Amino acid sequence: MKARRTARAHVLADSYHVLLRRIGPRTVSRRVRRLIASAGNRMAGKPLSVLLATHEAQLVRHVSRFLKEFGYDVCAAAEPDAAFAAWEARRPALVVVDDAFGGEGGVEFCRRLRGSDGGEQAYVLLFGGAADAESVTSALEAGVDDFLIKPVVYGEFLARLRSAARLAEVERRVAMQSRVDPLTNLANREGFVEKLRHALAHQSQPRPAGLVLIDLDWFSRVAIVAGREAADGALVAVAALLKKLTDPNDLVARLEADRFAVWLGDERDQDAVAWAELARQEIAKLELGGSESPLGLTASCGVVAEWQSTESADALLDRARQAVVAAKTSGRDAVAHSGQFADEELLWTELAAPGKLFEDTTARDVMIPCAAALHVDDTLMQAAAKFRRTGATTLPVTEKSGALAGLLSDDAVADLPTGRNSETRRVRDVMSKTVPRYQPETSFNDLMDFFVRGSGSVLVVVENGKPIGLVTRGSITSLIEPVKTDTFAPGEAFSPSGEFLIVGGR
Repeated sequence: MKARRTARAHVLADSYHVLLRRIGPRTVSRRVRRLIASAGNRMAGKPLSVLLATHEAQLVRHVSRFLKEFGYDVCAAAEPDAAFAAWEARRPALVVVDDAFGGEGGVEFCRRLRGSDGGEQAYVLLFGGAADAESVTSALEAGVDDFLIKPVVYGEFLARLRSAARLAEVERRVAMQSRVDPLTNLANREGFVEKLRHALAHQSQPRPAGLVLIDLDWFSRVAIVAGREAADGALVAVAALLKKLTDPNDLVARLEADRFAVWLGDERDQDAVAWAELARQEIAKLELGGSESPLGLTASCGVVAEWQSTESADALLDRARQAVVAAKTSGRDAVAHSGQFADEELLWTELAAPGKLFEDTTARDVMIPCAAALHVDDTLMQAAAKFRRTGATTLPVTEKSGALAGLLSDDAVADLPTGRNSETRRVRDVMSKTVPRYQPETSFNDLMDFFVRGSGSVLVVVENGKPIGLVTRGSITSLIEPVKTDTFAPGEAFSPSGEFLIVGGR
């Protein structure tokens, strides 16, 4: 049987080399990579990771190159401590270890790996020389999943990795379908929803208190500041606290990374909102991270205390999620119940009605203040210099008294010829004298009407006859556009003279 299996592996290897010679390694790699993907390598769309643990440098080079050619993500280690560190850092799905690895041997390394946190999840393939039944039994007891005899037959190696990938995918799906969260030993989402549906279908009298969702605020910072282990410890502590605050017949679950759910099923002295407030306060009292670097936690809670008998579990969870959002938008570390801010939604609907949102907005609120102006007797060369210095595209022109006389755009002086003519011609000769003028108290809706009519692309806001600001079509329309980090970034930070700081936008 073993001889037939080895013969088939050699045939597969020979076929592989023939394929390489005919169509090239890159084509083979692409085709086999698709086969690997169809065999279970679908973990978040990433290449299947392999840890190669052997002291044989040549074997590392050959096997690594072979696996990378077929789309695997390979890391290698030449001694046990380095291999264990690589496992802790990357948590590869497959571990390929040499039987003679290091001083302890591949079997002992496997036993060490299985005893570590999460080590039971790896698929371990041991390769070495021929072994007797006793050695095989010892290796299996240590946690070895499969064997490969040296010298490595690459076709057989690839087939075994395919099988390992398929098994890893099956185990991943089984774990997803489990009803218990492995970290906290609480029900996970699937288990909670299943029990909640059953509870809603068999509601007792008196009626249950309600559903509470608890979302830990800014929880990702715990892992960043204190590490993954501290974050896991915080989740376990919160889970223990919630179990302490609930009765045996209540349902407690961890739905997501930092979100818990509680179904208060029994009659109690306090309602669901009061219970959620108590839970919020107790979570804030938890002492985490030790006395030297304590970590504080807060929680935002969403409560559903009233529901129709026909409402589904999914509908209740959705309402609770909306309540959590309301608690977070209220500043976090708060409790909100479903429907609590319905009146505010009505007020917003009225505020956002056509013509209402900017009802009290005036021209003074949206104008671009006049940081610079031209004089009617300025020369065109002086005007061109001021446009360059300020970065403006349009400037108001004033009389000696400061009263508005007209507008001048940078286009009017952009192609200014050199010579005596440009030195003697005045701004009054080329400026636009027909200028739309509006008072600072002009309503936003009147400004919009001006631009909608197509009466112009810019207007001047005047006070006592003097220009105090400009309103452009672009500046009005940009009010309803999201402001991004580069919205006001110009091509250069300062004008050539350095006298004016340039700000972009419209």
